[in-house]
Amino acid sequence: MKRITRDKIRYHFSPEEKPTLTISPGETIIIETQDANSGILQKETDIWPSIEELTKRGIGGVNPVTGPVFVEGVEPGDCIVVKIKEIKCGTYGNCILDPGFGGLSGPYSVQAPVPARTKICSINGDRVLFPTKDGKHIELPVRPIIGTIGVAPRVERIATIWHGQEQCGNIDSPDVAPGNNVILRANVTGGLLSLGDAAVVTGDGELCCSHIDSTSETTITVDVLKAKDSGYVNWPQIESSNSIGSIGCPMSGSLDDAYRAAYCDLVQRMVNFYNFDLYDAYQLVSCVGEVRVNQGIDPSWYCCTAKIMKRFLQTS
Repeated sequence: MKRITRDKIRYHFSPEEKPTLTISPGETIIIETQDANSGILQKETDIWPSIEELTKRGIGGVNPVTGPVFVEGVEPGDCIVVKIKEIKCGTYGNCILDPGFGGLSGPYSVQAPVPARTKICSINGDRVLFPTKDGKHIELPVRPIIGTIGVAPRVERIATIWHGQEQCGNIDSPDVAPGNNVILRANVTGGLLSLGDAAVVTGDGELCCSHIDSTSETTITVDVLKAKDSGYVNWPQIESSNSIGSIGCPMSGSLDDAYRAAYCDLVQRMVNFYNFDLYDAYQLVSCVGEVRVNQGIDPSWYCCTAKIMKRFLQTS
């Protein structure tokens, strides 16, 4: 099985990046990823450095991704289907506080800005150990995800810390997990797929601006849907065995925009590809639709996934 090692990391999605690997549709590969903090936080006394310090260390940013992967036969407008088979995380993860960031910062904070802080959590089998102030720990279930996944934009490169309609990117969705598929629309020949920013476990909203980040070995199978068969509207998609979803990830700094983008895309898919009347679809998702907040982080990162169970897409 082909493998990309984690020394092939990048800090941008770019149409000018040379492929690290070329694969055929249907091929299964392993992608090694670095953690979101580029491996520099290994103990609790390690604090996330300034941009100036990162530059001195030769580190290009946060949320490094491994790749890109050139998928043969993919043309602009086609869709790349990333089937997530397995995510094996490292032996520990880190969770940080970063002053000025997080869902409870800014005008909704009940306290002064949080201090810079690093919490190191060891991984023991299917449990991750979250240490507490009394020297004990809380056992959390290991539920790994890929936080950042995307394709090259059409023209200008985009930093991997951002998300957006064109490239997808840093969405931190708990649904980007083993057993599910992520569908991305290619903007350039080959798509140039990259991924990284694995987490051992994450809650809805990634409230404090961090989950438990770790390295990973991620196994994926990559397929292709030609444009005419893709079922794609405007936003990245997530699919499980029993549901379809749309990922609203506008880089607008608005949770409202993310929520509406996700649901609007889902309703339009029901009309275009499941033979629903527009108003029936609108009313149906109001009754049985589901939405989860992937990110709710001041000042800029807001992202939602809207879903509907497949059983509700069939009439009798």
